[in-house]
Amino acid sequence: MAWRLDKLAREAGSLSELAKRSGISNSALSRCFNGGDPSVATATAICNVAEVSIDWFLTGKEHPSTVNDSNSTRIPFFQAEASAGPGLIAAEDHDEKKSVLIPAGILPATGGSAPHSFCAIQAKGDSMTPTIPSGSLLVVNQSDCLLREGIYVVCRGESLLVKRTLPRENNMVRLKSDNPQYESEDIDLKDPSQNFQIFGRVIWVGHSI
Repeated sequence: MAWRLDKLAREAGSLSELAKRSGISNSALSRCFNGGDPSVATATAICNVAEVSIDWFLTGKEHPSTVNDSNSTRIPFFQAEASAGPGLIAAEDHDEKKSVLIPAGILPATGGSAPHSFCAIQAKGDSMTPTIPSGSLLVVNQSDCLLREGIYVVCRGESLLVKRTLPRENNMVRLKSDNPQYESEDIDLKDPSQNFQIFGRVIWVGHSI
């Protein structure tokens, strides 16, 4: 990542100028330059200012000159974190604050859903490792709310969770973690006290799943 950050810093005039434009601290940017992993919020801020794809910034998989053409699509980035662990995230934090550029090739595999149906969100916690490491950027198809087997971001009351869903008999659904250290949980969809809703299907975690 260092050479990509160096490229963006030179285009901005300096590392400190890139930090200033991105609204992040010089120390945070210096840590990234010296090999530290940026948070999704930091990476998003840099990419928005530099108008480059977050996929290119994090992985170098595509050339930055392609980010404004048909090879990339801009989708909303929500500040809330989807918990991949025991923690719960308040629903009032689900505000759309920024946007990210993603490779457009991700979207056709979703069955033709419109770009506005997609959003990006950050995962937090280790219950979905190794499939979804903590801090991963998730691309979610919010129009895919038909409950079936797959990885979904779901709402439990005022909480967001990212889990593997396994529909069961009698209107039950099992929320399963990929990390064997976490136990599965069965949800009765007929029980209104569960306040269970589907936020959307996870279609991308830095790679197709």
